[in-house]
Amino acid sequence: MSNYISALKEISADHQLASKILLMPGFSSGNQFIHKLVDANIKLLNINIQTVFSLVKSLMEADLFRNDLEVIDNFHSTFLVYRVLSELHSKNELEYLNQLALTDGVLRMLADSIQEYRMAGYTSDDLNANDFISNKKKNDLFKILNSYESRLKSSNYLDKAGLYKRAVEKDFKLSEEILIKPDIFELTPVEESCLNSICPDSLKKYQIDIFQDKNAQQDMNFEFLNAYGSSNELINIIRGLKEQNIKLDNTAVYYLKKEPYSQLLYDFSIEHNLPVTFARGISIKNSQPAEIYFQELKRIDNDFSISGVVEPDDLAGMILEKVKSDGLTDTEINREAREVVITKLELFIRYFDIPEEKEVVIERLEDLIVGERIGSGSPEPGHLHLAPYQDSIWSNRHNKFFIGLEDKNMPGARNEDPVLLDRERSSYSSLKTRSDKNREEIQKLKQIILSSKGNTRLSYSTFNIIENREQSPSSIYLEAFREDKHDDSLDYSDIKKLMPAPAGFVPPDKEQSFTVKDYWLYKYIKENEIENNQELLEYFYPDFKAGMKVLTLQVEPEFNQYTGNIDNPDDRFDPRENDDLKVSASRLETMAKCPYQYFLKYILNISTPEQEKDQTTWLEAFEKGSLLHRIYRIFFEKLTDMNEEPSVAKHLDLILEIADQEAEKLKADISPPNDNIYRLELKNIRKLCRHFLNLAENIETDSKPISFEYGFDDIELSLSDDSKINIRGFIDRIDLNEDGSYNIIDYKTGSDYSFSTNNYFNQGQQLQHALYAAAYERVDEDNIDVKNSIYFFVAPKANTPQYIRTNNRQDTLIEIIDILLSSISEGTFVPAPYDRERTICRICDFNKNICERDENDALTNLFNDDSHDKLVSLRRLKSYD
Repeated sequence: MSNYISALKEISADHQLASKILLMPGFSSGNQFIHKLVDANIKLLNINIQTVFSLVKSLMEADLFRNDLEVIDNFHSTFLVYRVLSELHSKNELEYLNQLALTDGVLRMLADSIQEYRMAGYTSDDLNANDFISNKKKNDLFKILNSYESRLKSSNYLDKAGLYKRAVEKDFKLSEEILIKPDIFELTPVEESCLNSICPDSLKKYQIDIFQDKNAQQDMNFEFLNAYGSSNELINIIRGLKEQNIKLDNTAVYYLKKEPYSQLLYDFSIEHNLPVTFARGISIKNSQPAEIYFQELKRIDNDFSISGVVEPDDLAGMILEKVKSDGLTDTEINREAREVVITKLELFIRYFDIPEEKEVVIERLEDLIVGERIGSGSPEPGHLHLAPYQDSIWSNRHNKFFIGLEDKNMPGARNEDPVLLDRERSSYSSLKTRSDKNREEIQKLKQIILSSKGNTRLSYSTFNIIENREQSPSSIYLEAFREDKHDDSLDYSDIKKLMPAPAGFVPPDKEQSFTVKDYWLYKYIKENEIENNQELLEYFYPDFKAGMKVLTLQVEPEFNQYTGNIDNPDDRFDPRENDDLKVSASRLETMAKCPYQYFLKYILNISTPEQEKDQTTWLEAFEKGSLLHRIYRIFFEKLTDMNEEPSVAKHLDLILEIADQEAEKLKADISPPNDNIYRLELKNIRKLCRHFLNLAENIETDSKPISFEYGFDDIELSLSDDSKINIRGFIDRIDLNEDGSYNIIDYKTGSDYSFSTNNYFNQGQQLQHALYAAAYERVDEDNIDVKNSIYFFVAPKANTPQYIRTNNRQDTLIEIIDILLSSISEGTFVPAPYDRERTICRICDFNKNICERDENDALTNLFNDDSHDKLVSLRRLKSYD
């Protein structure tokens, strides 16, 4: 028996009739937990389920009424942030964020970061310039936060952080005798402070440890599933329930990411009349009010009498009137959706009254409700239940499916919060870094799965059908697999060996066909009873027909849309026309190397398929490169603080200690196949650190490092025709020379095979040094003079440790950029000639999957064809050494 159950039985016995508060992350999870306790024969009488928010708000209800205070949600807060930003923009009071486009994505990002900052207990007064990468950034954030706080006060609004702080200031106290809180859900610092304040010492408080009994695995019963694509994962589960006659209301499916599973299961439930409850609801797009909303929005978009600068609240008012007046099928889903749409539109009308271009307003209104969920609910009798993995802690359902356990779906954000970077967060003790939050969330998921009782089935998709690439199971899937097999030496390759073939589109037998398509696929594959196979494929899979057309055209290619010649190209892909499009060195260099690769990667947004993870290595090349960059940065930061020059004799232990610490942190996020591989790779990393330190000591320089990992995102660069582009990048290190000029340092962890002391631009394929120099000089044009850009090759296999590019060819850089951007604007994305020596094609992943290039192939002839005038300027790049 779990210790938390014993603890609750003791609480129930000691305080049977006393008033109790069960503090939970949500009311649905609280009700499920109560059912779970009843099943364990625990009767908690006179108990009241509360969240921290509902508890504090109910405690302050009279105070809020007396003082005419309104508590607003995060969505309302986002609108306030927009109002603050738009006013600051109109007054030109922002410097660092002055070019920030106020898109809905940007607004939500800023609003979320502001709420997180405030829920950590901080205000605008706590911002310190020394904590940020730029004093301008600190000043802008102060203005935004300070204006947001002022607007809250002047409007008599309290956001959640404000509500909790007022409860502390007004010294509200609870009178109930018993407070019970499971420890699994974590409170923010402001919630924690508020809870400690409102709970007097006389109040009996219990914190129960849900995972206290960590070794009780006798009830563990894992089953491992895999399927070809997410839809087949769900269908495989439903087929299994049907085959094994498992009751739906004793079953829950838990996801790591709600989409695509929520929509797939909803569509399946409608088509096959399957009763399902959705813990986080379904997309509002499945409702009639949303359909009316988007139809009216489309009508307005196509109405040419409405153009140019418009009043956003006027357009929203048109949609609001339509949603209110149109008749609906009277269902609970439609009623809830209409209420949501009306509430959102009324808020929009209140705040968005500043004239904007019609296209901007249309985009805002498209985003206004697109992420809304409706129809959320608790598990019901006779229904299958779909929920996020966190909810499984509270459920009493015996059959649990954890779905989507691919490596790419591991919880946590992949990128840093651009508003508050991790290095900036580290100055605020109550703000967690993204990497720390990710690590904690992955650990929680691991605890949840490995402590699951009853029948627990783990499933992952072996293939991403949308992105056309294979997928690997997560490290947690592997760990559970090892637990189940009682063998810690197993690795990912053993999963493939021991698992059955992934469940696919074809049902195992005719009786498990849910649709006519399932039946005919079974007949075709298993019984070979369909004669016209190609017709069947073209009917069910229209992309198959399109693919056959492309293959036919590639036999004798012409310079057309399939080989990179685009008629009437879209201006949004030209950074001279689209201010939101930021130019990076890697994008320009890709265009110079192979315009067709640029077309596939940046115009069509095609990703190369992920390679199957090598089970003999721990880190991919890019992961290892990022780790080394982090080690080198931390090392030089410490040397700078100590005011010392790099020395093998003095600092070898320091850099190796940093390497060990950073490798251990990364190990928590990326599990190595086994300890032997981890030790071998760590040994190699330490070897590379020794080599780096030796180079740093022996390369003579009069410069001093002053900045590390300097990021820029919106530096304006003027071109020869007076047009402008915005450039972005990330400088590894900036050094100050004795004469007051600067050197820009870029660490390269790979080979220097494509570098030469004679090639400055290498036909436009090496622009980073010149572009970064131009960008840094434009940070403050009067005071910054970049003397050199230095590529520092830190790998032993490099022939030359550093390549110095003197910053004296900016005019030529502009010429090359003009050629590249003109080709983009003209839609000229011809494949590069196949060149064995330069290895452009031989190392390109697109070549393996799309181009299939070979020496003297037909695509090479296109580039050299003089009949195409659009290719003349691109061929001119050959003259830029």
